[in-house]
Amino acid sequence: NQKYRELHEEFHDVGLMTGDVTLNPSASCLIMTTEILRSMLYRGSEITREVAWVIFDEIHYLRDKERGVIWEETII
Repeated sequence: NQKYRELHEEFHDVGLMTGDVTLNPSASCLIMTTEILRSMLYRGSEITREVAWVIFDEIHYLRDKERGVIWEETII
């Protein structure tokens, strides 16, 4: 993941969570797919109680017929 590599190179304490890969899930900065975040929110994951910021990249996915609803539910 490009964003993971860029942020890890600069800040080091960065994790990545996708459907296929989990790296350093206890990092202070986590990069994850919107699907992973939505799942955590619905489950009431402990991680989501500690979140201070969520930054959405690729926001144009809101208009995507397949993934748009996932983005919408996560933002709301």
